[in-house]
Amino acid sequence: MANSAEKTTGAEILANEKVLFVPLNDILVPYAWNVRSKADIDRESADGVRDGSREAGFGAHDFTLSFNEGGQDTPVILRATNGKSLVTGQKTDKKYEIIAGFRRITAVSALNAPEATALRKSGDEKAVGKNLQAVANVPDGHIKAVIREFATIRDARKLNARENTLRSNLQAPDLVRLCLEYTNDYKSTQVETSADLGIAQSYVSKLLKVGSLPAPVIAHWRDGVDLPGGNPAGAWRQLPINDMLELADFAKGQAVPDIIDRYKGMLAPSGDQTPDDGSKVNKVETELKATAFLLGQLVAEGILEGGTLAWGAVMGPGKAGYLLNTGPKALDAKAKDTFTDLFTAEYERGIESKKK
Repeated sequence: MANSAEKTTGAEILANEKVLFVPLNDILVPYAWNVRSKADIDRESADGVRDGSREAGFGAHDFTLSFNEGGQDTPVILRATNGKSLVTGQKTDKKYEIIAGFRRITAVSALNAPEATALRKSGDEKAVGKNLQAVANVPDGHIKAVIREFATIRDARKLNARENTLRSNLQAPDLVRLCLEYTNDYKSTQVETSADLGIAQSYVSKLLKVGSLPAPVIAHWRDGVDLPGGNPAGAWRQLPINDMLELADFAKGQAVPDIIDRYKGMLAPSGDQTPDDGSKVNKVETELKATAFLLGQLVAEGILEGGTLAWGAVMGPGKAGYLLNTGPKALDAKAKDTFTDLFTAEYERGIESKKK
Protein backbone atom coordinates (compact mmCIF):
# COMPACT_ATOMS: atom_id res chain seq x y z
CA MET A 1 0.00 0.00 0.00
CA ALA A 2 2.16 2.86 -1.21
CA ASN A 3 1.49 6.19 0.41
CA SER A 4 1.51 8.93 -2.23
CA ALA A 5 2.05 11.60 0.41
CA GLU A 6 5.18 9.81 1.54
CA LYS A 7 6.56 9.79 -1.99
CA THR A 8 6.13 13.49 -2.68
CA THR A 9 8.72 15.20 -0.55
CA GLY A 10 10.82 18.32 -0.82
CA ALA A 11 13.89 16.34 0.24
CA GLU A 12 14.62 15.04 -3.25
CA ILE A 13 17.09 12.18 -3.45
CA LEU A 14 19.94 12.76 -5.87
CA ALA A 15 20.60 10.09 -8.48
CA ASN A 16 24.14 9.44 -7.26
CA GLU A 17 23.25 9.18 -3.57
CA LYS A 18 23.58 5.75 -2.01
CA VAL A 19 20.56 4.55 -0.04
CA LEU A 20 21.54 2.77 3.18
CA PHE A 21 19.80 0.80 5.90
CA VAL A 22 20.85 2.63 9.06
CA PRO A 23 20.22 1.25 12.59
CA LEU A 24 17.67 3.36 14.45
CA ASN A 25 19.85 3.26 17.57
CA ASP A 26 22.62 5.07 15.68
CA ILE A 27 20.46 8.13 14.93
CA LEU A 28 20.06 11.29 17.04
CA VAL A 29 16.51 12.66 16.69
CA PRO A 30 16.42 16.30 17.94
CA TYR A 31 12.66 16.82 17.91
CA ALA A 32 13.02 20.22 19.57
CA TRP A 33 14.87 21.47 16.49
CA ASN A 34 12.50 20.04 13.90
CA VAL A 35 10.39 22.64 12.13
CA ARG A 36 7.24 20.69 12.96
CA SER A 37 6.61 20.40 16.67
CA LYS A 38 6.66 16.99 18.32
CA ALA A 39 3.16 17.74 19.61
CA ASP A 40 1.95 18.16 16.03
CA ILE A 41 3.49 14.84 14.98
CA ASP A 42 2.06 13.11 18.06
CA ARG A 43 -1.43 14.49 17.37
CA GLU A 44 -1.26 13.02 13.88
CA SER A 45 0.04 9.74 15.26
CA ALA A 46 -3.07 9.44 17.42
CA ASP A 47 -5.63 9.39 14.61
CA GLY A 48 -3.72 9.64 11.34
CA VAL A 49 -5.36 12.89 10.32
CA ARG A 50 -5.02 16.61 10.86
CA ASP A 51 -7.89 19.09 11.05
CA GLY A 52 -10.19 16.07 10.87
CA SER A 53 -9.31 15.79 7.18
CA ARG A 54 -6.94 13.42 5.42
CA GLU A 55 -6.49 15.97 2.65
CA ALA A 56 -4.81 18.25 5.19
CA GLY A 57 -1.77 16.00 5.37
CA PHE A 58 -1.01 12.36 6.09
CA GLY A 59 0.04 11.74 9.67
CA ALA A 60 2.54 9.36 11.22
CA HIS A 61 -0.25 6.81 11.72
CA ASP A 62 -0.80 6.64 7.94
CA PHE A 63 2.94 6.29 7.37
CA THR A 64 3.10 3.52 9.95
CA LEU A 65 0.43 1.42 8.27
CA SER A 66 1.85 2.13 4.81
CA PHE A 67 5.38 1.18 5.85
CA ASN A 68 4.28 -2.09 7.43
CA GLU A 69 2.24 -3.16 4.42
CA GLY A 70 4.12 -1.66 1.48
CA GLY A 71 7.52 -0.51 2.72
CA GLN A 72 9.35 2.81 2.99
CA ASP A 73 9.68 4.52 -0.39
CA THR A 74 11.48 7.75 0.50
CA PRO A 75 14.69 7.67 2.58
CA VAL A 76 15.21 10.07 5.46
CA ILE A 77 18.13 12.52 5.23
CA LEU A 78 20.91 12.10 7.77
CA ARG A 79 24.28 13.67 8.41
CA ALA A 80 27.30 12.10 10.06
CA THR A 81 27.81 13.72 13.46
CA ASN A 82 31.52 12.98 13.90
CA GLY A 83 30.83 13.27 17.62
CA LYS A 84 28.94 16.58 17.53
CA SER A 85 25.42 17.54 16.54
CA LEU A 86 25.12 20.29 13.95
CA VAL A 87 21.60 21.24 15.01
CA THR A 88 22.14 21.33 18.80
CA GLY A 89 25.88 22.01 18.96
CA GLN A 90 26.26 19.33 21.65
CA LYS A 91 28.53 16.30 21.76
CA THR A 92 26.88 13.00 20.95
CA ASP A 93 27.79 9.34 20.74
CA LYS A 94 25.28 8.81 17.93
CA LYS A 95 26.82 8.26 14.49
CA TYR A 96 24.12 10.23 12.64
CA GLU A 97 21.47 12.87 13.22
CA ILE A 98 18.27 13.30 11.26
CA ILE A 99 17.84 16.44 9.15
CA ALA A 100 14.66 15.62 7.23
CA GLY A 101 12.09 12.87 7.70
CA PHE A 102 10.99 13.23 11.32
CA ARG A 103 7.54 11.76 10.64
CA ARG A 104 9.09 8.82 8.83
CA ILE A 105 11.48 8.02 11.65
CA THR A 106 8.65 8.43 14.19
CA ALA A 107 6.54 5.93 12.26
CA VAL A 108 9.38 3.44 11.70
CA SER A 109 10.44 3.67 15.36
CA ALA A 110 6.83 3.05 16.43
CA LEU A 111 6.65 -0.08 14.27
CA ASN A 112 9.92 -1.37 15.74
CA ALA A 113 8.86 -0.75 19.34
CA PRO A 114 8.62 -3.98 21.41
CA GLU A 115 4.95 -3.44 22.21
CA ALA A 116 4.08 -2.94 18.51
CA THR A 117 6.00 -6.09 17.56
CA ALA A 118 4.22 -8.06 20.29
CA LEU A 119 0.80 -6.90 19.08
CA ARG A 120 1.53 -8.00 15.50
CA LYS A 121 2.87 -11.38 16.62
CA SER A 122 -0.21 -12.02 18.74
CA GLY A 123 -2.56 -11.01 15.93
CA ASP A 124 -4.14 -8.35 18.15
CA GLU A 125 -6.69 -6.27 16.25
CA LYS A 126 -5.16 -3.13 17.78
CA ALA A 127 -1.89 -3.74 15.93
CA VAL A 128 -0.97 -1.27 13.19
CA GLY A 129 -0.41 -3.55 10.21
CA LYS A 130 -0.38 -7.33 10.03
CA ASN A 131 3.09 -8.10 8.67
CA LEU A 132 5.49 -9.41 11.30
CA GLN A 133 8.37 -7.47 9.73
CA ALA A 134 8.16 -3.90 11.01
CA VAL A 135 8.75 -2.25 7.61
CA ALA A 136 8.09 -4.43 4.58
CA ASN A 137 11.29 -3.57 2.67
CA VAL A 138 13.65 -2.63 5.52
CA PRO A 139 15.42 -4.90 8.04
CA ASP A 140 13.92 -4.65 11.52
CA GLY A 141 15.55 -2.01 13.69
CA HIS A 142 16.69 0.00 10.65
CA ILE A 143 15.46 2.83 8.43
CA LYS A 144 16.13 3.63 4.80
CA ALA A 145 18.36 6.74 4.62
CA VAL A 146 20.88 8.76 2.66
CA ILE A 147 23.80 10.61 4.23
CA ARG A 148 24.56 14.21 3.31
CA GLU A 149 27.00 16.89 4.39
CA PHE A 150 25.78 20.37 5.40
CA ALA A 151 28.16 23.29 5.57
CA THR A 152 26.00 25.36 7.94
CA ILE A 153 23.01 25.00 10.21
CA ARG A 154 21.08 27.22 7.81
CA ASP A 155 21.65 24.72 4.99
CA ALA A 156 20.22 21.98 7.18
CA ARG A 157 17.29 24.14 8.21
CA LYS A 158 16.46 25.03 4.61
CA LEU A 159 16.13 21.37 3.68
CA ASN A 160 14.19 20.55 6.84
CA ALA A 161 11.79 23.45 6.27
CA ARG A 162 11.21 23.11 2.55
CA GLU A 163 10.39 19.42 2.87
CA ASN A 164 7.29 20.58 4.73
CA THR A 165 6.51 23.88 3.01
CA LEU A 166 6.65 22.33 -0.45
CA ARG A 167 4.01 19.82 0.64
CA SER A 168 1.91 22.75 1.99
CA ASN A 169 1.14 20.88 5.21
CA LEU A 170 3.12 22.97 7.67
CA GLN A 171 0.95 24.69 10.26
CA ALA A 172 1.04 28.45 10.84
CA PRO A 173 2.61 28.25 14.35
CA ASP A 174 5.56 26.31 12.95
CA LEU A 175 5.91 28.78 10.08
CA VAL A 176 6.00 31.63 12.60
CA ARG A 177 8.81 29.90 14.44
CA LEU A 178 10.67 29.41 11.17
CA CYS A 179 10.38 33.04 10.13
CA LEU A 180 11.53 34.24 13.54
CA GLU A 181 14.51 31.88 13.38
CA TYR A 182 15.49 33.19 9.96
CA THR A 183 15.14 36.79 11.11
CA ASN A 184 16.85 36.51 14.50
CA ASP A 185 19.40 33.72 14.02
CA TYR A 186 20.30 34.09 10.35
CA LYS A 187 19.67 37.87 10.03
CA SER A 188 17.65 37.05 6.95
CA THR A 189 15.55 39.62 5.09
CA GLN A 190 11.93 38.86 4.29
CA VAL A 191 12.89 38.36 0.65
CA GLU A 192 15.60 35.84 1.59
CA THR A 193 13.27 34.05 4.00
CA SER A 194 10.59 33.85 1.34
CA ALA A 195 13.05 32.33 -1.15
CA ASP A 196 14.45 29.81 1.34
CA LEU A 197 11.06 28.61 2.56
CA GLY A 198 9.19 28.80 -0.71
CA ILE A 199 6.34 30.92 0.65
CA ALA A 200 5.12 34.37 -0.39
CA GLN A 201 6.90 37.40 1.07
CA SER A 202 3.53 38.89 2.03
CA TYR A 203 2.83 35.80 4.11
CA VAL A 204 6.28 36.01 5.72
CA SER A 205 5.38 39.56 6.78
CA LYS A 206 2.13 38.37 8.39
CA LEU A 207 3.89 35.51 10.17
CA LEU A 208 6.50 37.87 11.61
CA LYS A 209 3.71 40.16 12.79
CA VAL A 210 2.19 37.28 14.74
CA GLY A 211 5.68 36.39 15.95
CA SER A 212 5.86 39.75 17.71
CA LEU A 213 3.29 38.52 20.26
CA PRO A 214 4.55 37.61 23.75
CA ALA A 215 6.48 34.35 23.96
CA PRO A 216 3.93 32.66 26.31
CA VAL A 217 1.19 33.23 23.75
CA ILE A 218 3.28 31.78 20.91
CA ALA A 219 4.32 28.78 23.04
CA HIS A 220 0.70 28.00 23.91
CA TRP A 221 -0.47 28.53 20.33
CA ARG A 222 2.17 26.16 18.95
CA ASP A 223 2.40 23.43 21.58
CA GLY A 224 -0.21 24.08 24.25
CA VAL A 225 2.40 25.18 26.81
CA ASP A 226 0.67 26.43 29.97
CA LEU A 227 -0.11 30.14 30.04
CA PRO A 228 0.72 32.37 33.04
CA GLY A 229 -2.16 32.24 35.49
CA GLY A 230 -3.52 29.03 34.01
CA ASN A 231 -5.15 28.03 30.75
CA PRO A 232 -8.74 28.90 29.81
CA ALA A 233 -11.45 26.30 30.21
CA GLY A 234 -11.95 23.87 27.36
CA ALA A 235 -9.62 21.87 25.16
CA TRP A 236 -6.49 23.47 23.75
CA ARG A 237 -6.80 24.55 20.15
CA GLN A 238 -4.78 26.55 17.64
CA LEU A 239 -6.49 29.74 16.55
CA PRO A 240 -6.47 30.55 12.81
CA ILE A 241 -3.72 32.87 11.61
CA ASN A 242 -6.23 35.67 10.93
CA ASP A 243 -7.30 35.66 14.59
CA MET A 244 -3.67 35.84 15.67
CA LEU A 245 -3.12 38.79 13.33
CA GLU A 246 -6.04 40.57 15.00
CA LEU A 247 -4.46 39.84 18.38
CA ALA A 248 -1.17 41.29 17.13
CA ASP A 249 -2.99 44.47 16.11
CA PHE A 250 -4.57 44.69 19.58
CA ALA A 251 -1.21 44.02 21.26
CA LYS A 252 0.45 47.24 20.07
CA GLY A 253 1.21 49.31 23.15
CA GLN A 254 -0.54 46.85 25.49
CA ALA A 255 0.95 45.23 28.58
CA VAL A 256 1.82 41.55 28.31
CA PRO A 257 -0.77 40.42 30.94
CA ASP A 258 -3.50 42.24 29.00
CA ILE A 259 -2.44 40.57 25.76
CA ILE A 260 -2.50 37.16 27.42
CA ASP A 261 -5.95 37.83 28.88
CA ARG A 262 -7.23 38.85 25.46
CA TYR A 263 -5.77 35.66 23.97
CA LYS A 264 -7.47 33.55 26.65
CA GLY A 265 -10.77 35.21 25.80
CA MET A 266 -10.31 34.31 22.14
CA LEU A 267 -9.93 30.66 23.11
CA ALA A 268 -13.48 30.48 24.49
CA PRO A 269 -14.99 27.16 23.35
CA SER A 270 -18.05 28.87 21.86
CA GLY A 271 -15.96 30.71 19.30
CA ASP A 272 -17.88 33.88 20.18
CA GLN A 273 -15.99 37.08 20.85
CA THR A 274 -17.12 40.33 22.38
CA PRO A 275 -15.95 43.43 20.48
CA ASP A 276 -15.44 46.75 22.22
CA ASP A 277 -19.03 47.80 21.52
CA GLY A 278 -20.31 44.83 23.54
CA SER A 279 -22.20 43.17 20.68
CA LYS A 280 -21.76 39.45 20.00
CA VAL A 281 -20.22 38.35 16.73
CA ASN A 282 -19.79 34.72 15.72
CA LYS A 283 -16.78 35.07 13.42
CA VAL A 284 -16.69 31.41 12.42
CA GLU A 285 -20.27 31.46 11.17
CA THR A 286 -19.71 34.71 9.30
CA GLU A 287 -16.63 33.36 7.56
CA LEU A 288 -18.34 30.04 6.82
CA LYS A 289 -21.19 31.81 5.06
CA ALA A 290 -18.89 34.07 3.06
CA THR A 291 -16.65 31.20 1.97
CA ALA A 292 -19.58 28.89 1.21
CA PHE A 293 -21.11 31.56 -1.02
CA LEU A 294 -17.84 32.11 -2.87
CA LEU A 295 -17.08 28.43 -3.44
CA GLY A 296 -20.66 27.57 -4.27
CA GLN A 297 -20.78 30.18 -7.00
CA LEU A 298 -17.38 29.15 -8.37
CA VAL A 299 -18.45 25.53 -8.69
CA ALA A 300 -21.83 26.48 -10.16
CA GLU A 301 -20.05 28.54 -12.81
CA GLY A 302 -17.69 25.68 -13.61
CA ILE A 303 -14.61 27.58 -12.46
CA LEU A 304 -13.90 24.86 -9.92
CA GLU A 305 -14.91 21.28 -10.59
CA GLY A 306 -17.24 19.63 -8.13
CA GLY A 307 -15.55 17.06 -5.93
CA THR A 308 -12.13 18.74 -5.95
CA LEU A 309 -12.64 21.04 -2.98
CA ALA A 310 -10.43 19.16 -0.52
CA TRP A 311 -9.76 21.16 2.64
CA GLY A 312 -6.02 21.21 2.01
CA ALA A 313 -6.54 22.40 -1.56
CA VAL A 314 -8.57 25.51 -0.78
CA MET A 315 -7.45 26.54 2.71
CA GLY A 316 -4.12 27.37 4.26
CA PRO A 317 -0.97 29.46 3.82
CA GLY A 318 -0.72 31.21 0.50
CA LYS A 319 -4.34 30.46 -0.45
CA ALA A 320 -5.26 34.14 -0.66
CA GLY A 321 -8.97 34.95 -0.68
CA TYR A 322 -10.15 32.12 1.52
CA LEU A 323 -11.18 33.30 4.95
CA LEU A 324 -10.89 30.04 6.83
CA ASN A 325 -7.18 29.65 7.45
CA THR A 326 -4.70 27.31 9.12
CA GLY A 327 -4.56 25.62 12.51
CA PRO A 328 -5.36 22.05 13.56
CA LYS A 329 -8.46 23.19 15.46
CA ALA A 330 -9.53 26.08 13.24
CA LEU A 331 -12.69 24.16 12.33
CA ASP A 332 -14.28 21.51 14.50
CA ALA A 333 -16.55 18.78 13.13
CA LYS A 334 -19.70 20.82 13.76
CA ALA A 335 -18.29 23.83 11.91
CA LYS A 336 -17.29 21.65 8.97
CA ASP A 337 -20.79 20.16 8.81
CA THR A 338 -22.16 23.69 8.78
CA PHE A 339 -19.78 24.61 5.98
CA THR A 340 -20.84 21.58 3.95
CA ASP A 341 -24.51 22.44 4.34
CA LEU A 342 -23.90 26.08 3.40
CA PHE A 343 -21.76 25.16 0.42
CA THR A 344 -24.33 22.67 -0.86
CA ALA A 345 -27.10 25.25 -0.57
CA GLU A 346 -25.08 27.89 -2.42
CA TYR A 347 -24.07 25.40 -5.11
CA GLU A 348 -27.69 24.38 -5.69
CA ARG A 349 -28.76 28.02 -5.74
CA GLY A 350 -26.09 28.77 -8.32
CA ILE A 351 -27.19 25.88 -10.52
CA GLU A 352 -30.82 27.00 -10.34
CA SER A 353 -29.90 30.58 -11.25
CA LYS A 354 -28.10 29.34 -14.38
CA LYS A 355 -31.26 27.54 -15.52
CA LYS A 356 -33.28 30.79 -15.50
